[in-house]
Amino acid sequence: MARPAIETLIKTLLESGPPHLKDPYPEPADHNKPHQRLQAARGKSVPSGPGDPHPQGRALDIILFSDNGYDKAIADQLVEAFLDQRTAMKWGGLIYNQKEWNSAGAWTPRVLTAEVRKKILEKRKAEGNKSEVIDKVAFEHLTHIHIEWGDANADLTSYAAALGERLKKVVDLGF
Repeated sequence: MARPAIETLIKTLLESGPPHLKDPYPEPADHNKPHQRLQAARGKSVPSGPGDPHPQGRALDIILFSDNGYDKAIADQLVEAFLDQRTAMKWGGLIYNQKEWNSAGAWTPRVLTAEVRKKILEKRKAEGNKSEVIDKVAFEHLTHIHIEWGDANADLTSYAAALGERLKKVVDLGF
């Protein structure tokens, strides 16, 4: 179950965001069946650790592919809107297309190098997870924007009006 901050974000994106967010996309891992672009919960086939914010209802994935010019144009504008509204939204982290932003708006690269892979595997091993599968596309968030809230702000909803106004500036060219 999504927490109020996520439910509010979904509602605001659907009401005030670009219409393209309402368009389903074909999911290759599911025989190209149409899937929704706004995904608060992951499928059961996606492993998650104890700190994963998705099963805790504190994260949303917005499926927009960085290798698709139309999707990327919208995603880049959404990232800017979330950064502009970060003080009101009080999100804890934002990731898209090989960049990760903290709540202060500072970004760092998010690239799956051999060194990063080793650190992830060491952390998983320490947590008792034996999986050695690390998906570069998912780690680098090349297919979606990931936005999450910390537990302390996961019930926040007061940002909806300000974000809705900011989303009106997002241009959906309708290619």
